[in-house]
Amino acid sequence: MADQQHPGFVLQRPDDDAEIDEMFVNLMRRRGWHNLPDQATRVMLSYPPDKKWALIYQDRLSGWESLLRRQTEPAE
Repeated sequence: MADQQHPGFVLQRPDDDAEIDEMFVNLMRRRGWHNLPDQATRVMLSYPPDKKWALIYQDRLSGWESLLRRQTEPAE
């Protein structure tokens, strides 16, 4: 999906919800969310695929924006 507000950033949503679930678990691990209390982890894992995808997308977009900033900052 091309982001109208962020030209150059493309992240295609998988057709398979199981793939979104796997990506979300990886996101949780990378962000340290797996260390949350069990109840919070269960709630997050029960999010619908659309909400999980929104969090995945935002995380990737944020990483992409950080990379762009680092590439355009003048070297010290």
